Amino acid sequence: GSAAQPGVGAVLSARRDWRRGAGSAWRNLFNARRSVCAPSAAMAAFVLGTWTSSGTSTSRCWRNRSVAPKQWCADALGAKCGGGAKRCKPRAARVAMSAGSAALSSEGDMSVPPQPKKSKKITPLGLLFLLVTFSWAVVLFVVMTAMHPFVKLFDDKRRRFHDYVAMRWAQLSMACVFCVPRVLGRENLPPPEQNAIYIANHQSFTDIYSMAWLNRGMKFVSKIEILRIPIIGWAMSYCKHVALRRGDRRGQVEAYRSMLNSLRDGNSLAIFPEGTRSSTGRMRRFQSGAFKASIATGVPIVPVTIVGTRELMPPEAYLPVRYPRGGISLIVHPMIYPQDKSDQEMSSLAFREINSCLPEALQAGAVSPA
Repeated sequence: GSAAQPGVGAVLSARRDWRRGAGSAWRNLFNARRSVCAPSAAMAAFVLGTWTSSGTSTSRCWRNRSVAPKQWCADALGAKCGGGAKRCKPRAARVAMSAGSAALSSEGDMSVPPQPKKSKKITPLGLLFLLVTFSWAVVLFVVMTAMHPFVKLFDDKRRRFHDYVAMRWAQLSMACVFCVPRVLGRENLPPPEQNAIYIANHQSFTDIYSMAWLNRGMKFVSKIEILRIPIIGWAMSYCKHVALRRGDRRGQVEAYRSMLNSLRDGNSLAIFPEGTRSSTGRMRRFQSGAFKASIATGVPIVPVTIVGTRELMPPEAYLPVRYPRGGISLIVHPMIYPQDKSDQEMSSLAFREINSCLPEALQAGAVSPA
């Protein structure tokens, strides 16, 4: 037994030494991986054009967007930058690479901007609106369901009966809570039988309800999540509104094709070219999908300014919260025809028209960039 004891101690000592050596080996491997991955991630993000996108920097050490690529790689390895010596964690480099990929995949029309945090504030007006809109939705959905086989048989491309019912539902939902928008510039509306692309600023979910007071049948280009709302979303599917999967490149292409097909079938479209509700009330940069569709089909653009819906139901609210002090107004501007115009020219012209009728505090400081 006494002879075996030194042998056991030697084994335990050797095991401790092996563990320490293994730990050191893992640390060396991690540091090597870090030194290799960080510059390659930074260069990948540079190639993908990360710093051409607007927004905050994607690396903790990237303080200046004009910095040279080699300097950015040096920063990613831990060189001095921004006035102090900091080391970029490997995660920061991976974030830079993923941001560059995201910039590439979202290039084009339908990027997904950050959404405001939702408010759970509930008011009597909000509860009344919820009760009214869903009550009318149930009643009119039964009517639409009963008539749907006949609509598909005789008017499958346009489904005008469903458009009429949906328009009346939106109008009844607002009228029953004593919130009726006024429409200015009706003389600028095209005849009911002429199809057009109606574009408007987007400040509130109730913009959709307000557009119904133009008394024109139209198909909305809407994010696919709205079509999943029970009853309301099903009714929108009956109407053949265009569903858009934001952030999905293939879904964007499919939505654009559906827009063109719907226009060629003689339908009008309603599009909010900002892509989402404005969190500040000021218009965001217009996306080009509506204007490209106008040029491709020859269908004119009808700019519409919506005022007052932001106060009724802010972007962060689930339900209406208060009556707007000045009421809700829809200002219809003269039509913009696509002949001899580029999509950038049409976008800038529509932006100026809509922006000009917003309250001064909500007007954008500059014309939408092309």
